[in-house]
Amino acid sequence: MNYLVSVIMPCFNATNTLPLALASLIAQTHENWECLVVDDGSHDHPDRFIQHLGDPRIRYIRLDINYGRGFARQIALDNAKGDFLCMLDADDWYYPAKLQNQLLLMEANKDLALVSNGMAIVDGNYHIVGARLPRGNGGDFRRFPPMPFGLVPFPFAPSIIRMQIAKKYRFDQRLRRAEDADFLLNILLGHPYGIHSELNYVYTELNSVDIQNVVHSIKSMQVILKKYKKEFPITSRFLSFELFLKSYAYRFLFHLGIHEQVIVRRSQQVSAEIKTSFDLVRSTVFSLHSHLFSDMYIQAEAIYDE
Repeated sequence: MNYLVSVIMPCFNATNTLPLALASLIAQTHENWECLVVDDGSHDHPDRFIQHLGDPRIRYIRLDINYGRGFARQIALDNAKGDFLCMLDADDWYYPAKLQNQLLLMEANKDLALVSNGMAIVDGNYHIVGARLPRGNGGDFRRFPPMPFGLVPFPFAPSIIRMQIAKKYRFDQRLRRAEDADFLLNILLGHPYGIHSELNYVYTELNSVDIQNVVHSIKSMQVILKKYKKEFPITSRFLSFELFLKSYAYRFLFHLGIHEQVIVRRSQQVSAEIKTSFDLVRSTVFSLHSHLFSDMYIQAEAIYDE
């Protein structure tokens, strides 16, 4: 099972977190992957970390200005050469067996367009505070027919997609938010899929959520729903109104200063077993991260001291 997996990673001024994301890729038990890092007009030189690694599996693409995530993801997809497509945001990271476990599922279920998994939600110190599991998953692994029109019932980030299917669709380059949900919805409306309850992706949700991002994401989802007004006139309008109410609810929660508690409560509590497993994964990835990049940090500190 030596499939090539293309991992697309748009980044914008993310050098504080990019090394950890790359370390989690290098730690993968499945080693046949390529990572397309699309620098979306950054000012903090992410190419320095990539050059330091010297890993030919990491392909760096520099955009002259910040076009947005929809544009950057499509550039990565256009250049991807793999048999399967995965995503990794520059402020997140993988469990070491992520690719291997998902490829085993795809190999055993050749009719499925994609498989998604759960995400570990971490705080600013990278400690697990919750688990985000796909909705409707009552067991370890379940298969589903093409979904009816609606909001995507599971996260995009931990998914793996067959490349021959992914290449049939495009990311909406006008969208700076929710372009992933739009892309995923296109696939799910026409193809069967699977979801697995295990965690394989670490999402730094609390670090990335602010009121501007939340409102922008909701507005982007409303733009996506408008595409389907003719085909699904009632459902699209109903969902858009729900999102309208949701945006004001989040504004109120941010005003009260309790948004983080609400965000954490969207996730399931983790068992002692899940926490122990996560701590082991965290130790593995962080150790490799320190090994790969310690020289760069020492050099940076020396320059700063001077």
